[in-house]
Amino acid sequence: KVLSIDKENIEAQDGLMKIWRYYVSRGVHFANKKEYQKALDSYNLAVKVRPGVEEVDKKIISIAKELAIAKAEAEKERKKKEKEFEEKLKEERLKRKKAEAYAKKEREEIVKIKSRNKTRKEQIAKIRKKIRKKIKTLKAKNKIKGEEKKIASLGPKKPAKIEGRFIINGDGTVTDTKKGLMWEVKTKWNCNKTYTAEDAEFYCKELRLGGYTDWRLPTEDELLSILKKGRRPAVNLKVFPNTKPGGYLTSDFSRALHFDIVVVDFERGWSFTDSYSDYYGYVRAVRDIK
Repeated sequence: KVLSIDKENIEAQDGLMKIWRYYVSRGVHFANKKEYQKALDSYNLAVKVRPGVEEVDKKIISIAKELAIAKAEAEKERKKKEKEFEEKLKEERLKRKKAEAYAKKEREEIVKIKSRNKTRKEQIAKIRKKIRKKIKTLKAKNKIKGEEKKIASLGPKKPAKIEGRFIINGDGTVTDTKKGLMWEVKTKWNCNKTYTAEDAEFYCKELRLGGYTDWRLPTEDELLSILKKGRRPAVNLKVFPNTKPGGYLTSDFSRALHFDIVVVDFERGWSFTDSYSDYYGYVRAVRDIK
């Protein structure tokens, strides 16, 4: 203020002019950047340093108008954004409400389905229980019937009969006094069953007959020793009833083909060889008399 009064002080006036130009240049700079408030502040400072400059006054008026317009537009934009935000928020709330209602409906539906499934499972469990009980009862009945058939097929032990060199023991076995062997006698319940060689060995091993457990597959010579040629089947049916006219397995292997087993044919009265694993034949177990 003191410097502005001292108009004859050239250096002071030059300094004030520099300050004035600085504020004016800042005003122009901020105006170009559309930072109207900063531009207006800079021009007002320039007026304080050097009042009465018409150009600056015009700039101030212009900037003030621009600032008012900018503020109005900013306020308008703010209100617009605020309105958009409110609408968006309202829309989001509505969506959330719908989602919650849908989720609630889904949960209720799931509860209903679970309830139905539970009831259905209980019903199925009851039905299965009844079926298992029925199956158990039927199995028990069938087991009893099977045992009755087995007992009926065996019948009471008959007294021994002598048929040549054979003794018919009456317990499902025949003793060959000449060869020192005891043979299995087939019943009508097991005479039709055929086996592979491996299964036949297992059958003999598991056989429990006449109070003995040491049954085995016979050799070729042992089976040939009970053949009766000219008959069909080629055997004495009084001694060996229920004999089938077919191939009976032996424990002997082919001398030519080591993977083939020897089979005795009770239809034609001779022996032949066939595949150990593929051929299915009849079985007559035998044991040695000790």
